[in-house]
Amino acid sequence: MMPYSIGVYEKADGKTYISTMNAALMGRLFGGTARKIMGGPVAKETTAFVNF
Repeated sequence: MMPYSIGVYEKADGKTYISTMNAALMGRLFGGTARKIMGGPVAKETTAFVNF
């Protein structure tokens, strides 16, 4: 899962889209430290990045 992947693509409607993995959800699946890190700082940073 690392490095963290981000997809950028253009659809037939001419708009550009950004897709990412749901880090908080993945963290919940792993539990423990992964849950704390992926559900906290990683999820917040990813949201900030794609909302530019």
